[in-house]
Amino acid sequence: MQENNKRGMNYFDSMERRYQDAVNFVIYLKPEQIQRSAKERIFREMVRGNVDYSEHGKYFQDEKFLENVLTAARDELSNNITIRNALVFQDTHMPGIQAVIALRARYEILCYIFNILVGKLEMVKLSDDIGHLVDIPYILSGYRNQL
Repeated sequence: MQENNKRGMNYFDSMERRYQDAVNFVIYLKPEQIQRSAKERIFREMVRGNVDYSEHGKYFQDEKFLENVLTAARDELSNNITIRNALVFQDTHMPGIQAVIALRARYEILCYIFNILVGKLEMVKLSDDIGHLVDIPYILSGYRNQL
């Protein structure tokens, strides 16, 4: 049994099941759907190691899919940087607020996670080599439950 099936059905398994007759389900999806799915599910599954790239890597080589996943990752990185910077500013000017300190730490982690994801996805875009994605769960192993 494959690694991703041990943990249940991932995004790609469920989409393949939904669009059984399609060679590539991506042709049926709008860019916004791919971006929303990336934010809601795909990134989490990538970080947790629930994507079998030998089976589902082909989708990351699909230009439409990759571009929209990359757009979502850049958007998440930008949003998290903005929030982190606001928290840093607040912590600098009004130090000692425990909620701010905790949130700042959380957003530092989210910035790190999305920086890794953007970098890895950009490498795939540049090289068309999905091998750049396989070590994401190992690099981010300490952050598996942060998304």
